[in-house]
Amino acid sequence: MTTTDPHSHTTDITYCHFDRGHESTLRCNRCDKPICAKCAIRTPTGYRCRECVKSQRAKFITIEWYDYITAAVVSLTLSFIGIILIGFATGLIRGFFSFIIIFMLSPAIGGAIAEAVRMAVRRRRGPYLAYVVVAGIILSGLPSLFLGGGLISIIYMFMASSAVVARLRGLSI
Repeated sequence: MTTTDPHSHTTDITYCHFDRGHESTLRCNRCDKPICAKCAIRTPTGYRCRECVKSQRAKFITIEWYDYITAAVVSLTLSFIGIILIGFATGLIRGFFSFIIIFMLSPAIGGAIAEAVRMAVRRRRGPYLAYVVVAGIILSGLPSLFLGGGLISIIYMFMASSAVVARLRGLSI
């Protein structure tokens, strides 16, 4: 009959696959490489290494190069129409109520632009899609800003861009 002492276990010291000098007790739950706490990325299913997370994200990026051009053209066009609509609406109503209209219409226009871009790029995802659309909104608002739109244009660009980022950033991966 053999007995084993539970206190006399041997431990092999493992080192992080990425930072060779750091001892590691964690392992990637996908590829089983040893990783240190600095290199470990927490996911809903456990800790993973940078390589596994990067390869997993690459599967979700489906955008083509020409989709960025499409997104820029759609956002420039629709944002230009949106700023004209905002200018028309604030021209009809003056004073405090014009700001209420701006605060109500700008996010709605931004959301509509985001959805139009999503349809135009066939719902493909990309890391810079939201930034391209925001750039389109800002570029289309600049002429109005310099032609006397002032605060109205700034509020429109900020609120429409915020709505776009809220809609598209989660899809950018």
